Amino acid sequence: GNNEMTVMTSLYSINNTCTANKYKKNEYFQAIFNMFNNSGYSTSSYHSYTDKYYSRHTIHPNMGSSKFYGVKDLGMEYDEKYEEWPSDLTFFETAMPYYINEDKFMAFMTTVTTHQTYNVPSTLGDKYLDLFENTEYSTTTKRYLSKMTELDKALGYMLEELDRAGKLEDTVIALFADHYPYGLTNAQINTVLDYDVNVRQEVDRTPMVIYNSTIKPVKVEKYTSLVDLLPTLLNMFDIDYDPRLYLGNDIMDEKYFGRVQ
Repeated sequence: GNNEMTVMTSLYSINNTCTANKYKKNEYFQAIFNMFNNSGYSTSSYHSYTDKYYSRHTIHPNMGSSKFYGVKDLGMEYDEKYEEWPSDLTFFETAMPYYINEDKFMAFMTTVTTHQTYNVPSTLGDKYLDLFENTEYSTTTKRYLSKMTELDKALGYMLEELDRAGKLEDTVIALFADHYPYGLTNAQINTVLDYDVNVRQEVDRTPMVIYNSTIKPVKVEKYTSLVDLLPTLLNMFDIDYDPRLYLGNDIMDEKYFGRVQ
């Protein structure tokens, strides 16, 4: 919840509390939704679970989201059992019709399938286990990868739908992870990655991708943080903003220096 708030506001959260929930009634005029609203975009946000953990029905509108849709608003089936998170593929199939036909849209989608736990059977944790049967991964790791496969299929569906609607080339997708896969040990994570997550807190290194089908791929090696994502996007979209209101910086700027250093 704190990391999601950091992405939407480019502000650091307070340690040892869920800042988003604690200050859910605050309004943030510099948040991502309000900035895109000011530039003529239709904004909305989606999550395939309830407000059990984070009060997104309050938080997102107070940051400018014109409409927030939770799992009940979307009419999706879900299970209160912790292991049985909803399908990201079903989530994308259900949510995309709400915004894909808008002329200019900014949609914030919070996925959930890949969450723990992985050490017990679950519908999506076991769905694609056959894909990894010839690997030496632990069963726990395989269940994580099975859940990741469902997310992968959801992203594939999104690209296909944008292409079908003739909007793929004109859409930018910012994809980020808010934390590493809790529920896996460092040793289990190391069986998948090509670097040691035990060194220098490398377990906290998570991917962030900004994608458009027409641009040439560039790998950014700078030490960046979630706090940098919003200023980067605002500059990419040429949206006027006051940098004094953000703790992050545009990572594409040649003069970039990371406050996280």
